[in-house]
Amino acid sequence: MKEIKKGSSQKKDAEKKLPIAGKFESELDKRIGNLVSGSKKEQIIRQISSLLVKAEMYKGPFPHPDHVGGYERYCSGFLNRSLTMAEKANDSNIENNRKIIEHQIEDARRGMRYGFAAFVVLVGASVICAVTGQEVIAGGFLGLGIVGVIGKFILGRPLKQKRN
Repeated sequence: MKEIKKGSSQKKDAEKKLPIAGKFESELDKRIGNLVSGSKKEQIIRQISSLLVKAEMYKGPFPHPDHVGGYERYCSGFLNRSLTMAEKANDSNIENNRKIIEHQIEDARRGMRYGFAAFVVLVGASVICAVTGQEVIAGGFLGLGIVGVIGKFILGRPLKQKRN
C-alpha cells in the first residue's frame, strides 16, 4: 500500500470514499500525536485502519431496503408476495387470539355453572341430612359449600403468570 501524505489530494479522496475510515485515521493521527513519527506512524495508522470494519444491522420481517432491489431482480414480485404473506399471517394471529379469548370466556362460564351446580348439590344434601336427623353431616355439607363459595369470593381467581 502506498503512503498517503497528510493534506494530499489522495488522502482527501480516500476520506471521501470511506468517510468513517478517513475520520478514524484522522482521529488516530491526533491521538498518536508525537509518540511515533514518520513512516512508522503511517504504518501504524494503516495497520489499525485495516482492522476497521463497517457493520450494519437490520432487523425486521423483510430484507433491508437496500437489498430489496436485488431480490426483485431475481424474483419478480418478491416484496408484494412477502407483504401478502405477512398480512395473512397477521390476520391468522388476530383470528387465533379471538378464538383463544372466546374459549377462555366459555371455560370461565362453564366453571361458574359447574361450581354453582356443586354448591346447589351440597346445600341440597345438607337439607336432606338435616331433615333426616343427621345435623352434624348436614352442617359439614353446608360448611363445605359455604367455605368454598365464600373463599372463592374473597380470594378471587388466581392470576395466571405471563407467558415468555
